[in-house]
Order: sequence, then C-alpha cells, then structure tokens
Amino acid sequence: RLNTIEFKAEQKYFTNETLVPFNEPFKSDLWEETKQSINHDESNYFKTIPDTNQSIVQLFGNKTYLVLNTANQIWSEYTLILDISIPNFPSAKNLLDSEARLTLLTLDNKSEIYVTHDGHLHVTEEHQSSSTVKLQEYIRLFISVQQNSIHIYVNGSLEVDVSITEDQFATKLIHIDLFRELDLTKNTTNDDQLRIECRSITYLNKSTHILSSSMKKLIQSTEYSLDQLVAPSFNILSTSLIGIGYKEQSIKYVMKKYNTTNIYFIDKILREETQSIENICQQEQQQKRLNVLRRLSSYDENRILHMLIDNDNVTNNSSVSILKSEIDNDDDDMPSDKKWFYDTIRSVGICDKLDDWFQDKEVNNQLTDGYPGYKLLDLTKTDSDEIEFTNKFKKTMTTSSHYVHRQISFKTYIHSRTTCEYGLITIYARHTILNMLKVWCNDDHSNLFPLSKFDDGNLIVKLLRFMHHHHTYASMLVDATINRMDLLIISIIRVELKDLLKCIVHEKLTIEIFNRKAPVFFQLQKQAIEESIHFLIEPSLIDINNNNDATIDEQIFIKQPNLDFLLKIFHLFSEVLKDFEGKNYDVDLVIRLLFPDIVIKILFDLFLLVPSHQLKRAADEQVMKFMNQNIKFDDNSLSHEFNINFIETLPAESIPDSTKYVSFTCLCNIPSVCIQTRVKFLYLFNISLERTLPNIDFSVTSGIGFIVDRIRSVRHCILFVTKFEIFSAALTKTAVNLESSEVNIKFDIVKASVAEHPEDTVFYQAYKQLKSDASRIFRRTENEQAWKAIYVGMFGDDQGGPYRDSITRICADLCSTRLSLFILCPNGRTNNGLNRDRWIPNVFPPNRSIPIDIKNQYRFVGQLMGMAIRTKQYLDVRFSILLWKQLIYEEVTIEDIEAIDISSFAIINEMEENIRKVKSLNECDDDDDVNNNCDYLFSSIMTELTFDVISSTGQTYELIPGGFHIRITAANFEDYCMHYRQYRINEFYRQIEFIRQGLYSVIPLGDLTLYTAHELEEAVCGKVYIDIEMLKRHTDYDGDHESSPRIQQFWSVLSDMFSEEQKRLFLLFVWGRSTLPYSDKDFSTNFTIARLEISGNVDEALPKSYTCVFTLQLPAYSTKEVMYERLNYAITYCSSIDTDGRMN
Repeated sequence: RLNTIEFKAEQKYFTNETLVPFNEPFKSDLWEETKQSINHDESNYFKTIPDTNQSIVQLFGNKTYLVLNTANQIWSEYTLILDISIPNFPSAKNLLDSEARLTLLTLDNKSEIYVTHDGHLHVTEEHQSSSTVKLQEYIRLFISVQQNSIHIYVNGSLEVDVSITEDQFATKLIHIDLFRELDLTKNTTNDDQLRIECRSITYLNKSTHILSSSMKKLIQSTEYSLDQLVAPSFNILSTSLIGIGYKEQSIKYVMKKYNTTNIYFIDKILREETQSIENICQQEQQQKRLNVLRRLSSYDENRILHMLIDNDNVTNNSSVSILKSEIDNDDDDMPSDKKWFYDTIRSVGICDKLDDWFQDKEVNNQLTDGYPGYKLLDLTKTDSDEIEFTNKFKKTMTTSSHYVHRQISFKTYIHSRTTCEYGLITIYARHTILNMLKVWCNDDHSNLFPLSKFDDGNLIVKLLRFMHHHHTYASMLVDATINRMDLLIISIIRVELKDLLKCIVHEKLTIEIFNRKAPVFFQLQKQAIEESIHFLIEPSLIDINNNNDATIDEQIFIKQPNLDFLLKIFHLFSEVLKDFEGKNYDVDLVIRLLFPDIVIKILFDLFLLVPSHQLKRAADEQVMKFMNQNIKFDDNSLSHEFNINFIETLPAESIPDSTKYVSFTCLCNIPSVCIQTRVKFLYLFNISLERTLPNIDFSVTSGIGFIVDRIRSVRHCILFVTKFEIFSAALTKTAVNLESSEVNIKFDIVKASVAEHPEDTVFYQAYKQLKSDASRIFRRTENEQAWKAIYVGMFGDDQGGPYRDSITRICADLCSTRLSLFILCPNGRTNNGLNRDRWIPNVFPPNRSIPIDIKNQYRFVGQLMGMAIRTKQYLDVRFSILLWKQLIYEEVTIEDIEAIDISSFAIINEMEENIRKVKSLNECDDDDDVNNNCDYLFSSIMTELTFDVISSTGQTYELIPGGFHIRITAANFEDYCMHYRQYRINEFYRQIEFIRQGLYSVIPLGDLTLYTAHELEEAVCGKVYIDIEMLKRHTDYDGDHESSPRIQQFWSVLSDMFSEEQKRLFLLFVWGRSTLPYSDKDFSTNFTIARLEISGNVDEALPKSYTCVFTLQLPAYSTKEVMYERLNYAITYCSSIDTDGRMN
C-alpha cells in the first residue's frame, strides 16, 4: 500500500507513529514510548515554506534522524521516494575525506545507502552512482529495494543498479532508519549546522524495476505532485458523493477545475455552486452528445440510429462544430497513408501514437498493483480531517448486513434488521417475477403470456440489469453458477426475433412494430446504444467501469453506465444468432437486425477506447503467429528484401480481409491496413533487436539487468526466426561430438509394464543409467540419437524406432501415477474447470528438504527437455503453463494457479469478502464498540481456522512456524492472506528450479529466455496439434501417387475422421513418436506411404509400418469406412515394437 507523509504549514509535531524523530541511539523501548507520546521539542524539526501550506523537516548536527515504522512487518522488498535537499557534502574532521558520508537509509552497518564526500551515491561499501547529486536544491530520490538488487533513481535518472546478498536490505527490525549516522566519526556536522532537509517521504511495501512512463515522469522532479499515486480513485470519491445526490459530471468538473481530490472541499464547492456547475455540465454534455451523433450519422445509412434514440437528439445542423483533439492542428501535414489512423482512432478522441495505443494502459500505477484482494488504496495520510469525512460517507453508504447474536450493540442490531428485511422483500419480489418468467426458458412458446403484463420492455431490462449485478457481485444461491439473466434474454429475444422475421415479410420495420413485436429486444438495443454513446461522450467512464467495486450500493450501481452489462448484451445477441444458423431463416437478415452497421461502428469505437483489453494482447500475439508462419526457414528468410516483399504483399485496404486472416479470429475483423502497419512496426522492431541481442548477456536472472528485463517483457513481440538464429548459434557452439561414442541403454519393458515400484519404470531405468553423464550425452547435434535402446528379451536392432519408443514410454511414465514426480492437476482430479489434462510437480512439505534422489530425477527431467530441444526428438508431456513460465524467468501469476486449480483462491476470496462485510457493518457502530464487535464477528466466522494451507495434493501444511496453533484473527488476517498467496504462487518453485538446473546443464541458459512459455513448450514437446498439411508436404508415395483414390481416402481418414488422440497414436504406430517436428526444416526424414499387396480379402488385412524409416504399408481398402476401422485397430492394438528394421 502506497503512502505519502507530508508536513503542513505551522506543524508542531509528528502526527503519526509511522514516522518519529530520534536524537540519540536507537532503543526499542524508547521507540515505543516515542510513538505513544508527543515531545514539545519536535517543533524544532519543522520549518514552514513561505507562501505555501507545507513545511519541511530539517535535521541539524549528526545525531538527529527519523524512524519509519514498517507496520510490524518484515519487508524483503519495498520502495521509497524521498524529496530531500543537501546543503553541503559530508566531511569528517579526524578521518580521510574518502571516509566521510551522509547517510540516507540504514538497516544495519552492512546495509546502508549514503552520499560520499564528493557527492556520489553509495550502496554498502562497493557500488556508487555514475554522477553526483546537486547541492542546495531539492532532488527526488527513488529507491527500489528487491530481494537481490537495488535500483536508485535521482530525478528520473537511473544512478545505481546493483546486486546485493539476498534479503540484505530486508527490514528485519520492522523499521527503517532515515538519515541516521551509525558512525558519528564519519559525519561531524555541528549541532547548529543543517545536515539535510526533507519535504516528503513516500513508501510502499513492494518494489518495481520496470517503471511505467507516467511513473518515470513523476520521479523526474519534486515539482511533480505524487498525489495521484496516493489519492483515492474517482470510483471511491464518486461513490460517496453520488450517494448524497451529486452527479458524476459535476464531481469531475470540480476535481478538474480545482485540481483536488479532497472530498470535503469538493462537497463544499458542489453545495455552493450547484446551479452554475449543473448548467455548465449540461451544456458540455449536450455539445459532446451532438458531436458523437453527428459523427455516427455518417455510418447510419438505414437510419437505425433515429429509431433507437430520440429523434430530437439527432442533428443535421452544419453549424454544430465537432470537437477536435489537439493533434488536429497538424492535419494539413498528415501523410495520406495515415488518413485511416486519423479517421478511426483520433475521431474518437484518442491522441496516442499507434504503438502506444496497442499497449495496455492500466488505470492503477505499477507500484499500486498487487494481489486481487489488496487493490483498495490505503488512505492513511496526515490529513486526518479528510479521512474522517471520507469514513463518514462510507458509513452512510453501508448496506451490508450480518447477524451476530446478542453481543452486538442495539444500534447495529436495528441497522442489520432493517437492511435484512428490505433485502428479503427485494429478493422475494424478484424471485416471484423470475418464476413467472421461467416459462420463457422452455422450448414450447406456443402458450406464452404477453410480456406486456410486466409493464413495458424498459422495466424488464431494468430487472435484467438487477439480475446481472446480483449474479456478478452478490449471488449466494446454490445454483449461482447459472446466470438466469443470460437464459432469459436469449429465450425472450429468440421468440421476439421469430415474430419480427414473420412481420418483415409483409411490413416495413417501424418503432411501432418493434414495440409491439419485440419490446424487450428493442429496449435492450436502445439501452445499448444510449450507454455506448454515453461512453463515447465520456471515455473516462470506461476506466471506472474497468474497476467496478462490489461495495458500491446496488441502487447507485444500476443508475451508472455499465460496460460489462453493455458488452454482455452484445455477447448474448451473438449467442442468439447461433440458434438461427443452419435453419430455415434468412441469417443475413437476422445479423442486420441484431448488429446493424451503426452498432458495429459503435462497438469498434468502444474497442478503441477501452484502455486495457485482452483483445489487444491477443491481436498482437496473432499478428506474431501470422508472421512466424509466413517467414520460412530458408536462405532468403532473413534478407531484408524478402521481408519487405512479404509486408508489401499484405492486403492494405481499409476494410477487413477475412479470407487472408481466416484462421486468426482476432484479425479477421480488423481493417487490413491496420494489420499491415502493425506488421511493419514489429518487423522494424525485430530489425533493431537483431543487431542488439547478440551483445546482451541473457544469462542473468530477472531483476539484475535493466535491459534484459525490458527485452524479456516484450519477448512475445520478437519473431521466432530472430530468436531461433541466435539460439541455434548457441546450441552449435555448445554441442558435443559423440559420433564415435555409442551409448547403449537396456530397458526391461516387461518389468516396466507391471511397474510395481517406481524403480521399475522406463523413466527410472533410463535415469539410473544416464544420470551421471546426461549433461554431456544429451548435448548432441540435431537428429542424433542420444542413446541406442536395447529391449531385454527382444530381438530389435535399434535403427531409430526403439529409441523413439523408449522416449515415448519415458514420457508416459512422467505423466502417470507410476512415479511420484508429477501429479494430475486439481482441475483434472475433480473434473472441473480448464486444463484437466495438465500435470504439475508433486508437492513436498515446505519446511523440509526434497530428498536428494527426487531432486536429481527432476534435474534429469530438465536434461531430457534439453535433449529434446537439441535433437528434435520431442517429449510427449502435458505440463502446466506455470512450469514453462518459471523455466524462462517469466512471472507466475495467480491466474496461472487458478488455471490448474479453479478453487485455489475461492476460500480465501470468500473469507476476505466476509471480513469486508463485517468491517463495513461495524463502521455503523460507536467507536468504543467497533473493535470488540469486529473481533467477535471475526471469531464467529473463523473459529477453527489457523495459519495453515491445504496443498494441491490435499495435505495440510503450516504457512509459518507453529502455524497450526496460531488462530486467524482480525489483527493477523492480512498476514494470513499474504502468506497464503505466497505459498500458492511458490508451491512448485523448488521442484521447477531443479528442472531448470537440469535444462540449463544441457542448453545454454541465456538465449532460451527469449522464448515465450508456449514457444518453449513447443520446442520441447513439438506442435501441440498434429499438422496434417505439414505432414503432407513431407510425404513420399511408393508405387502410388498423391491423387489416387487410396491416398485420397487415407488423408480423408487422417484429417477428418481421426481425433487428435488418434492422430498421435497413428504417429506412434508409423514413427515411434507422438508429435510432428516444430517446422518444415526439422524433418529429418520424409513419411512414405507404400502399397501393401494382399492375397485374399483385402478388407480383413491390417496395415504395417516400419518405425525406423517412417513408412506405412497400406492395403487398398474398398471404402473409407473400412480403412478407418482397420487403421484404428492397428494404431490401438499393434503399436508395440519388437524387431526394428524388419516387418512383424
């Protein structure tokens, strides 16, 4: 949580125990005493800045300093922003000048940041800044402390970027000493001499290395206010003020005009200037609305807009001026090829450059991002009056209720009962209507009662909005996973559209017909258009909707424009459309009814305005996928001419090209010229990187190298060919020539087929024989065999088939219960959620070491991955994405954990919601009762819970030492949440770290980290799907030709009739491996289809295969269905290998 400590004019003492002054050696008991009492001598520290409402803190002599409380927590990473002025560089009377220092931050004598005698910043004894600090003027010092590094900026310039011992700067003593001289002989400033001045201190128990552009600007000078980092968001402010009757536009007008977030001041201005502010806001809104409607009217050829909004609001008055952005002044100089950008982007008020627009713009600064449960901003500031006023309005907005027996106060009891009774009445009324509407969800609509019995369509739409809000934020029903609003809307619109389609045959559509035949659909479209226009008028409202707060009162929430509900309507329209496809309806007409041209235009404008949307990242990823597919690995692929030709041949029209990008869902509806421009930018970006990447050391871990971290952050925008060339060169340089050295590995597959013990498995047999020298043996060149497989008791001569088969068996062991290395993810075990086929590392007690043999087995798994990357003999394993991300130093997120365990955070999120409601209820109580009531309410909910966690395997572990005996209380609940989330994020860290050690013993560490997690998975496992078209390109025909009926039958069976699993089994049958190479270049041998001559009934014969030479002998079956049945039987029951090189 980000906090700023500033000092008021005429301030006489330190108002918060977070920061207290000292002028003697530190003692814990004295610190506690100082926090609880006020020393009248504290006024000597403050000096008011003339003509301002601020003071500064002045420290004289060498004994005075400040102690910053870390809230009884140990911070292993944190951020400090200090606005300070240094009058003179330090000196020491009895020491050499080089030993003099002015200390800025102290944790102990080995963890200090200080200024030297010549003005350089130093960290401990070794690292100093490149330039000197300026004297007698205020500088902004930005200090970011991480577990293994420190980064210090001076007025926005990075001056110190160093590695430190892990947790060297952790706040183990739960406080930070600012400007404290531990050794007084190294700074001999006299008591009457000013040593340093401090204007403000900003701190956060989180660090960041990569700064956003807005943060970079803020730290460039002390003249830039940090208020926007610590001020409450508009969403918080508006909730309270809207609750007492003020309008959003009026609130924003005052905030902008007076540049304030002080809720008391805003309320004062709104009361005093109500009428004038309302008039101004109304005029502005009318003008903006006219401008938006005027722009949209040019796309409304069928005058749908006139039907969906009041005609009085549509103007054709040419005298109405269109509001133009600042950039419009440069319109005359705009190149003609950029006109599309102006028309589509700037016309909705976006002044960004194209690349800036593509980047997500989260409303919250990076420094304030944290766990989902900690998104609320801490308002602890020295301005206690503002906090008191804010809390007062929070109390008036409280609508939560919670029954807590007789020990609650009478006032709380009355409040709870009133809230509960009102809520019950509302619930009963809504469920009565829902039960009546339930018949609309049935398939038989022949006897439906008219919806007009419920009043007009507008009332039903309002009810649907209530249902959407209830389902999203407040539903506690057993069937809460069923969104009744979705079912009702789809059912109602389906019926209404069918009636409307019948009517269109005989009549022209009018408002009267819409109201009579499709009132709900008409009202939904009207509301969607009106709210869309509202967002186009005030794009900032989209930011507020992106940060919807479940604590906002329902009545207030329903009155506000809701982007989620708006997009939900359009999504449901698309679901309705599916019901009409493939049936006896004019689908084009249905599309025009659901999505007229003006709606498409409005949706596109909204997409442009949304500051953060997954489609932007998805579009970038699909552009990269498209580029990677079309830049081939041939002699010309890296030439500038080849790439320019590729880009220039792309469609450049201002309309989408669904044919060119048919397989890219995010691109097929984007204007072609936009895609071409993005491809140009990404290509130029890669050209610049191509010269830079070879000179950068990517072997460093995250947080050590600034440039390395920045490049890794955009690795998804680096062409695979760019990465591949660099990585291939590294593989070649580190390969080992083992042609004369043959490694024979014996496998007892009969013993392995029973596998009574883990030691019987094929994996363990390979591990025992290879582990001592795997890092050398596996560093072979492409397409070499790492070993020669000898199957005990069989007569096969390994020409490649048994080797590939042994790898397949090893992979089958890894993703099975025969070994204890990996387990099926929780979603798979409970058959719930996504990624049910993914395996995760097994879980071990966090307070115990993993057994050495298990560690080495994990390392061997990593070595097998390295072998697969080098030799292109891919591993058929299905590991979770979080494993691949950690291997390349990509941050594992809560979303990654939820992807394999949908319920992992459900309990803790519900606990936080319950506690939020409890605290919200207690705010209505008298001050003396708040703490007691909160503790009682908390204990009633969390009676049996302690500091432990149920792991992904179902075992229970302590989160902290002695956690089984530490009950969760209101005081330690946030600590519990923090430890819980840390455990979940790091549950598999040690296991994956051992895999990474094994991987990087075979593969060069650095350049592989340029791969994305999905690219690494494909480099190890091959393509996730079987690319039949690529296999066709590498197929030869012996005694037949590609167009013969038999061959056509075969490809039809493989492409259209086989599932993905059957395709994998087919590859095992013909090649001994279950995946295809990653690209065309990686094929070491072509697939051959040969004719198998059969005497007798050909339909009873089975196909045969040579796995060593990738050959299938295929009889000429009478029909495609017979071929399917015979091939399916063979791949299912005849895939074992005995004599390789001869047919069996």
